[in-house]
Amino acid sequence: MGKYMVVYTGLPGQDEDPAEVRAAWERWFQELGAAVTDPGDVFTAGRTVATDGSSSDGTRTKLTGYTMLEADDLDAAVAMAAKCPGLANAAIEVYASVPLDSL
Repeated sequence: MGKYMVVYTGLPGQDEDPAEVRAAWERWFQELGAAVTDPGDVFTAGRTVATDGSSSDGTRTKLTGYTMLEADDLDAAVAMAAKCPGLANAAIEVYASVPLDSL
């Protein structure tokens, strides 16, 4: 089993009921069960830090959140992410996560 980070860009549509959005995410997490090792958080404000240490408001990628999954392989993690309710308004990327000391 491996660890996979699912990252989201995009937010629910303005016409969506926040309670319904939360309920859809909770159903998805329940469906995935123990595969969800960290349901994650929603990102709000962000800053970009340059190589000289200076920072500026905003970010290039506009990430809006993440979830950590455990799966047999990347294809299995992608299959889980394909059922995410956030796909209606967001792009989703899935990354394999490996411990730094294993590189």
